[in-house]
Amino acid sequence: MSLRSKHCKQLLLVCACAFTLWGQSDRGTITGIVLDPTSAVVAGARVNVVHESTNQSYSTVATASGNYPVQPLPIGRYRMEVQAEGFQRFSRPDIVVTAGSSIRVVAVLEPGSVPATN
Repeated sequence: MSLRSKHCKQLLLVCACAFTLWGQSDRGTITGIVLDPTSAVVAGARVNVVHESTNQSYSTVATASGNYPVQPLPIGRYRMEVQAEGFQRFSRPDIVVTAGSSIRVVAVLEPGSVPATN
């Protein structure tokens, strides 16, 4: 085996190990869809998740197809709220995000207005 061939094999091994380690993460995602009670999508709904230990907030908006991704999220326990005009607020506590996880939450919004808070 030539020296050049040996170095090429070592380089490939190092790259393969690096990509394997890079793929592992301490993050996860919360994804899902926002629907009304008739299973019609609610585009433009505001999705907010809050890390319960740090109170850090992460927000996104549901797409035209009602889908939303909130990523990448540090591991931990989250609470989620979804709001859209003409609908009551949807809340979900105790969503646990682990390393590499993808948690799917289907948010069904009930018709009605959200009372104003002062």
